[in-house]
Amino acid sequence: MPRRKRSQRNSHRGTLKLDLHSMKHEDVRRCCIEFVESNWGADEEAHFITGYSKKMKEIVIDLLEEYQLNFQIGDGTNNGYIISWL
Repeated sequence: MPRRKRSQRNSHRGTLKLDLHSMKHEDVRRCCIEFVESNWGADEEAHFITGYSKKMKEIVIDLLEEYQLNFQIGDGTNNGYIISWL
C-alpha cells in the first residue's frame, strides 16, 4: 500500500498543512524542517497538525522559534494544531 502524503496544499484557501498524527516524535523535527524549508517564502498560512500531544507541540514550537516564525496554538476552539506563516 502506498504511503500517505503527509503535507498538502489547500490552494483555494492558501493553507499549507503538515499532518504529524501517528508520526514518531524522533521523526517530527526532520519532517517539519523539510516542510518549512520547502515552503519558505510562500507567504501562506501553515497548519502543523499535532493532535493534543504536548511533546509534539513542543517539538514544533521549538523549531518555529528557531526559524523566528510567529505562531499560535489552534484557533481557540481546536488546539490540536499550530498555525504559522511561511
